[in-house]
Amino acid sequence: MQLVEQAPAAARRVRTPLLVAAGVLVVVVALVLVPWLAADPGRQPAPRRPSFPRTVGGWSSTASSVRRAPLGAAIALVGYGDSGQLVIGADGTDYRSVLGGHVFTGHTDGEGLLSPDGRSVAVGGIDDVLRLVRLGDGSVRSYRIHGARRVRALAFAPDGTRIVCAVTAAGSGPDSVVLLDPKAGTSVPLATGTARGAAFSPDGGSIAVQVGGDIQVAHSSGVLAGRLPDIGGTLAGPHAWSPDGRWLALAGADGRSVHFASTDPGSGDTPPAPPGDQHARFVGWADAQTLLVTDGGALLRQPLAHTGTVRRIGTVPAGATLDDVAVALIDSRHLAVTGAAADYGPPPAWWLRTVVGGVALLVAILCAVGALWYRRRRGAGGTSLRAMPA
Repeated sequence: MQLVEQAPAAARRVRTPLLVAAGVLVVVVALVLVPWLAADPGRQPAPRRPSFPRTVGGWSSTASSVRRAPLGAAIALVGYGDSGQLVIGADGTDYRSVLGGHVFTGHTDGEGLLSPDGRSVAVGGIDDVLRLVRLGDGSVRSYRIHGARRVRALAFAPDGTRIVCAVTAAGSGPDSVVLLDPKAGTSVPLATGTARGAAFSPDGGSIAVQVGGDIQVAHSSGVLAGRLPDIGGTLAGPHAWSPDGRWLALAGADGRSVHFASTDPGSGDTPPAPPGDQHARFVGWADAQTLLVTDGGALLRQPLAHTGTVRRIGTVPAGATLDDVAVALIDSRHLAVTGAAADYGPPPAWWLRTVVGGVALLVAILCAVGALWYRRRRGAGGTSLRAMPA
């Protein structure tokens, strides 16, 4: 007679529930991930009344991208140091990431620029491509600039149809500044050299480009119209040209302090006196007589003549900077200030996949360990033997 070992009946019974649990887990994961990944975000309209947050929200690594959850339009672009940038929706509440890993390839340099109406973000790259992100649907258009090793967006035209770009040459040629027309797919050279800044005139017909200490003024056709000698500062960003066309806002070497230069030195006009606070950082013009500046973390409306009331619009948290604003929205007389909590949207797909995958792996490991422990415990309690005929 031969004796063979027979598995305990309880060990056999535990296999079925484990298989059922594993099947349920697979179904749950599929139900969560498939609709999420296949969802079509559609197109989002811009809010009718623009708003700015009373307190700008902090950085969130789980902020959804504009591709996953479009905004329609943004009122500001905020930088959080090495963490990246987030756009704030025109409602003042929604925050989104523009540089999502599933949108870009890693060739971008993270320097974004908002269009005046807040509907697009131009992103430069460490290649020969400028990327234009549409916030209404999250779509991305790429525009290649021949002979470039790096491209930076410097300024949008007032109507948002053209973009001034600083181009770092790929070979031994000189750096340059070009005017890109995304719709036509053409670029016009404006200046030769490494650009420090650029700004459009209010009518979009002229462009101030700073190369070195001088500022060159070119027509949109690329023809040089004039030159302003070294004026002791740097163009204070893409919105430096005043709405009445008379002044250029300039910043100090550290990007702070604001002073002004005439766009027509031969006119004899005396530029306005600079603001008293030398720590203020120029953001833009609310109108021809009112500046937008940040000072001590606060975004302020400051009268140019120093005779009116300074109005606080909102506060930017420590460690964050207001990189750009949609001037057509933020200078609106109907601009509201909202105290609503920051909404970072649904978590991005990579974040959800990581969490769900981690939970599924943990559950699978616990099930396997539990089944193994149960079988060993039952086996230690005794094994049934059955006699077999010899």
